[in-house]
Amino acid sequence: AHVIVDEAQDLGMFHYYILKMIFSDATFSVFGDLAQSIYPSRGVDSWEDVQKQIFNSNCEILQLSKSYRTTMEITRSANQILRYLNMSEANPVIRTGTEVEYMKEETQDINTRISELLYQYSDKDYKSVGIICRNVEDCAKIKLYLDNENFDTTLITSDDSEYNGGVCILTSELSKGLEFDGVIITNASEQFYSSTDQNDMKLLYVAMTRALHRLN
Repeated sequence: AHVIVDEAQDLGMFHYYILKMIFSDATFSVFGDLAQSIYPSRGVDSWEDVQKQIFNSNCEILQLSKSYRTTMEITRSANQILRYLNMSEANPVIRTGTEVEYMKEETQDINTRISELLYQYSDKDYKSVGIICRNVEDCAKIKLYLDNENFDTTLITSDDSEYNGGVCILTSELSKGLEFDGVIITNASEQFYSSTDQNDMKLLYVAMTRALHRLN
């Protein structure tokens, strides 16, 4: 009788066509965030296209702009990406925290800095920490270093089906849908997240908005 679609930005027009054909008499609630549409080969470009082509304009588009996950400081930083993408900004609930910290490190110092942050997160008794990298190769390098430093970490890959907290190392693509007390984004630079590539900017936005309390 009623169909609810979550993460709706990841479905393509063909998926919507099939759903509407199968459930021809049902009503629909469709929830998605185009800023997190990180699969350009299969996602949708606009809700207006879905509204017109699938539902014959017989539906309403609502903007749910309130952000409940992150602190005001993290939301304000992530909104810079939304402005760059010409998308509607998130409106944070009043929950203050630590300012987002941007650090410029020499390549050889990044691992040392990550270790220092993990000790700080531990002092705050964070139960979940995400170290988010742009690619699998960086994840493997950081995993190896932290293992040698006797940190207990988990490398999350596309083969994993569950997430059990602790310190996790994963790519920005795999971080979508997860949340952590603290997040460390590595190599958040033009080289790894090109400002001229919309998909890179969306991946950076996804990574930034995984943090509940602190973002470095």
